[in-house]
Amino acid sequence: MLLCMGLSLTNFKPLENLERYFIDNVSNIPIKNHHFYQPSVIIDIDEDSISKLGSWPWPRSYFSSLINFLNKAEAKTICINVLFDKKENSRIIGEIKNIRDTFTTLIQDPSVHHRIFLSHIKEIEEKIDNDTKLLNSISNANNVLLPASFKLNKWMPGLNQNLNGPQIFDNLDLPLTSQTMQIFSPHTANSVATPFSEMTSVSIGLGHVNILQDIDGQIREHILAIMYKEKYYPSLPLRAMIHYLGLQQKDLEILPPHGLRAGNRYVETDNKINIRIKKLPFEVTTYSFYDVLKGKIPERVFKDRIVLIGGKASIINTGFSRDLPKDFSLPQYQATVIGNILSNTIITRPEWAHFIELAIMIFLGFYLIFILPRNSLLSGVFFTLLFILVWTTGCAILLSSENLWIKWVYPFTELLLGLFIIIPRQVFATDKGVTPVLQTMIQRHPQAHKTLDQYEVEEELGRGMLGVVYRANDKENGRWVAIKTIQINTVRVSEQIENARNLFIKEAQAFSRLRHQKIVEVYDVGIENDICYIVMEFLDGRSLDTHFTQKTLLPLRKVLHYIIQISEALSYAHQKWIIHGGIKPGNIFLLRKDIIKVTDFGVDPFAKAIGNQTGEMLITPGYISPEQVEGKKIDGRSDLFSLGVLLYHLVTGELPFQGGSLSELMYNISNQEPVSPKAINPKVPTALEMILMKALNKDQNERFQSAESFGRHLRILDEKIKMAVNKKKRR
Repeated sequence: MLLCMGLSLTNFKPLENLERYFIDNVSNIPIKNHHFYQPSVIIDIDEDSISKLGSWPWPRSYFSSLINFLNKAEAKTICINVLFDKKENSRIIGEIKNIRDTFTTLIQDPSVHHRIFLSHIKEIEEKIDNDTKLLNSISNANNVLLPASFKLNKWMPGLNQNLNGPQIFDNLDLPLTSQTMQIFSPHTANSVATPFSEMTSVSIGLGHVNILQDIDGQIREHILAIMYKEKYYPSLPLRAMIHYLGLQQKDLEILPPHGLRAGNRYVETDNKINIRIKKLPFEVTTYSFYDVLKGKIPERVFKDRIVLIGGKASIINTGFSRDLPKDFSLPQYQATVIGNILSNTIITRPEWAHFIELAIMIFLGFYLIFILPRNSLLSGVFFTLLFILVWTTGCAILLSSENLWIKWVYPFTELLLGLFIIIPRQVFATDKGVTPVLQTMIQRHPQAHKTLDQYEVEEELGRGMLGVVYRANDKENGRWVAIKTIQINTVRVSEQIENARNLFIKEAQAFSRLRHQKIVEVYDVGIENDICYIVMEFLDGRSLDTHFTQKTLLPLRKVLHYIIQISEALSYAHQKWIIHGGIKPGNIFLLRKDIIKVTDFGVDPFAKAIGNQTGEMLITPGYISPEQVEGKKIDGRSDLFSLGVLLYHLVTGELPFQGGSLSELMYNISNQEPVSPKAINPKVPTALEMILMKALNKDQNERFQSAESFGRHLRILDEKIKMAVNKKKRR
């Protein structure tokens, strides 16, 4: 809890990046039907236009022709995102003027030829004087907004800084009051780049085009106004919206504590006069600059619209987009800002958000510390995931439907830490209350009732190569359980014993999380005094050990029924990346109503964990796979080989691989093909023979690749046998 609070206070960057990712993916979920209004149209300076009109920068006559076209089309507002800070061809035009003036001075009485010469010079001057053309077009349109780029810093009024930059006309500034200054801490600037003075004077105003990048480099916020020389200067999208709505500069007003008024429209901001925008659920209508210039686009599409002219940072060098992503499009961004303001979809962070987040983290901390450890593993995981779901859903609904931003990531992280820290402690921790009692229990004197904490040991059920199994009464839960005890080899050095302990816990905990109706459920595991113990479901049944002679063979369909159930259990375990490693009849229990239960998952890791040095094989030799014989790394297909051996054994009464010695048996498993099951039991169907031969293939890639596939083939065979039997009965 304290960790997450600290990360929240420091705005930990990786989590803040995750928060932004959450906002980007959730903010436009259609929980509530918003009416999105977008009056903007983009004229894109794209690669196609560059290839057809020539390399950038273009002659300004292109922009003059475009503005004339848009003026004729009755566009409401035109925004140009190109900074014309210097005159074009000014030196050449100056030289031509000097030639004309000199010639006029020298020739006092010009002849017809002289006048023709002067006329040609004037035509040349007018032809290359694109600035005058553009100025006339902007002046005639009387609806063109131009960009201004500020250099931001920490400048504040009253610091007496030396500002030697160009002056901005009064019709751009927004009056600043001392009351406002005490509440806001706006972005400030110490210099500004604007179009040259004649162009500025013929426009209806300038708007800043500064971009604010988020901590991950993406652009999600917009600066509505920048303070320069104790005056506020609106952004180009804000100026475009004001003009589009028919408002005047005087209709724009800053309203403390967090807002800005444009006419009767209120825009909520943060204390830096920023707004957080979200992506619009549709693409803004965009036309190629070349197509518009050449008259390929009808005039009607621009009528009464805001027209944004510009291109991507990778295509044109605007002078104010050097540090932006190459695919960033300033017009697209400005259209998004305008659409957010007019559609009232700006994301706001309410003043009470921090207190809500703090309260939620305190509540979740109380839950993780005091409540979660008292719950069982399943209920703890369930309620924690439920909290995550409720919190995520609540934040998503507020963000998508009400545009309210509550930071989701820190309470979410707190809950994840609960899952990854507290719950594993429940899973892996050994019950410290079982110390000497377990040592007493494994004295192997079951006649006397001994208590293992909550368990009352009743009797010894059996002994095997791995250890002793007891039947015990779980008094807390009112059920019978089986407790398997396994002795770790203490001959080894302490480091080896510790490794054995860790490996046992790792493997035992892995299969203890298996929850399947065909797999024996494990309730608890632990280690005490080099004794490993596993508390598991008590099975009232018998193993399949008694059905492997010609006289005791089970009916074929019953065998298929059993193997199908085992394949279901293996399929579930393999999906959890858990390998059994020791499929054999002794690990398959048959309960009432022909229900199968598979036990002893992880027998191979067990063998490694306890450090057996007795020379006994911990896996029944006739059932191991070629990979196990050769000591290779095994996967689920090794279990399917062993399952094939079990099926072969059940339908024939014999193992598919035999040998006079252990070494001969190992060799045959790795190199010899099994005898055809039909040669031993002629009643074996041909289809089953094919299934068995595939399952027993030496090459893993030629076997069934999944337990589900193995089981599916057996189900099909079972259905065919059933249909054949029913057909025979009807005759």
